[in-house]
Amino acid sequence: MSLSAPASQTRWGVPEDLNLVGGHLTWPRNGSVRPAELPGPAFPILDRFARLVSADDQEVLAFARKWGPLHLCRHGLPASHLPRRVWRFATEVTGAFEDDAADNYRPCGAPGLRRLREPLARWRQFAGEAQAILNVAASLHRENRAPIEMWAPLEERFGAPAVVMLGEQNAEAGLIEPPPQVLSEDVQGVSPRRSTIDEQRRLVSRAVQEWLELGDVAVIFRWTGAASIEFGSYCLFGALALQLALAVARSQGLAVCMSCGRAYPPLRQPAPGRNNYCDLSDCGSRAAKRDWARRKVLGSAG
Repeated sequence: MSLSAPASQTRWGVPEDLNLVGGHLTWPRNGSVRPAELPGPAFPILDRFARLVSADDQEVLAFARKWGPLHLCRHGLPASHLPRRVWRFATEVTGAFEDDAADNYRPCGAPGLRRLREPLARWRQFAGEAQAILNVAASLHRENRAPIEMWAPLEERFGAPAVVMLGEQNAEAGLIEPPPQVLSEDVQGVSPRRSTIDEQRRLVSRAVQEWLELGDVAVIFRWTGAASIEFGSYCLFGALALQLALAVARSQGLAVCMSCGRAYPPLRQPAPGRNNYCDLSDCGSRAAKRDWARRKVLGSAG
């Protein structure tokens, strides 16, 4: 049994006629599409996507023409934020639509009649979130607190100013470091509270988890030859979300501990044909002793 982490196990379609009109990407609802040409199981486009936060309109268009739109719905979210299992429940279980309508029912499709469209502003918002998550994670991996300004692009995601999401408000002044003109006798000498590294890591975890849910990233079981458990999505946003999670975890994929069975992100690619163990407690040391004892017994028997 193996765990792998491809960008997406399901190829999505890229509209052939994708253009830029008035700050929106637009393409025909029933136009021709081609499959996204993925160069490998973990194609590295997350960094290129994150750079779109400061890219001009033509650069965003070029990216979309190569990899496809985000399929943003009327909520400004990827249409995948309403998972496929919900579509199936709404159609097959309730019988509200024909039996074959489950895969075609898109209650959160991109707005538009003959031509679908999505605003470039939302592309830059999501690109900014991805860049912020990567920057914050890099700081935390170095055991440093990420500064307040680094969290600013995530304020919409958490629905609160950075000082509030980090819990760094001064109870009396309402600020991290109140400027002299707002200080009074009541608040002078009060030390501002600063978020801990663990608290910031939990916030990053929450942001990454929301991206995975928005992209409808799921566990996929396959049994063609050897059985495998993989991770994938049905859209570009899901592929980006999966790459974001792997980047934050500093992993090229997931491995299964041969001792406890836990899935974990390895620091280096496990060697083929060798047992690998997670860093949970003393899994590795206990397993190594067990393997040594087993080899000793087999050697004695021989």
